[in-house]
Amino acid sequence: MKIREAIIVFLLCLALIKIPLQIIRESFIELGGGVLQDHESRTQIEKVISENLLPDFKENTNYITKLGSSYLVVIYLTIRTDRVSVEWIETLREKITNSLVQNFHAINVEIILRK
Repeated sequence: MKIREAIIVFLLCLALIKIPLQIIRESFIELGGGVLQDHESRTQIEKVISENLLPDFKENTNYITKLGSSYLVVIYLTIRTDRVSVEWIETLREKITNSLVQNFHAINVEIILRK
């Protein structure tokens, strides 16, 4: 009887080991400064960014990371016009932050401009 119980416990451990290993893997990636592993959250953040971009900017890449419960979003933009107002950039950053803070409470949005 005891050997059967041990076999059942062993099989349950094998079936459930994937979840803790995945959590540990994602935690190491977060601690190492890696990109956000949650594809649903990443897609949601990228959608908000592209919806709020002005036509004067072209989105190059985004760096989205999470450490604990805090998110960092770095948006790399190329300027399509000769002149860009600092107010435009700050308004864009605030608009994106306000849209994201509804679903991601601790979020910091940074914008980096490229020529």
